[in-house]
Amino acid sequence: MVLRRNLVKIFQDLHAFSDSLDLCKFSAFAMGAAEYAAQYSTMVGVPYTADDVMLAGERIYNLERLYNNLAGIGAGSDTLPARFLNEPSTFGGSKGHVCELPQMLVEYYAARGWQNGVVSQAKLRELDIEYVPATV
Repeated sequence: MVLRRNLVKIFQDLHAFSDSLDLCKFSAFAMGAAEYAAQYSTMVGVPYTADDVMLAGERIYNLERLYNNLAGIGAGSDTLPARFLNEPSTFGGSKGHVCELPQMLVEYYAARGWQNGVVSQAKLRELDIEYVPATV
């Protein structure tokens, strides 16, 4: 389970960075963070590493989620159609199984550092993102 949730996070962060450069997602089949860093460094003339790419992607992904949290997406919003949660699969290695979404979300939120689908202030501080909720 740990490998799966980390792979999801890694690819989401990597694609968040490549999306910000308006690169085709299929480029990830041939390139990774190091290649994206080299391209970015060449374009802007600033040294950039694979770790910088992944951190930038993580910051982007968390900012996108924060925006969605502010728009009402949060606890209970991450779901799938009932069919995937209730009807056992009839195909291949997953035959007879249903998606274990509740367990997957717990693991995914832990990997992201979110609290029940909401970006925490601690996560924002970790990523050096300053966010002060508006007061009315």
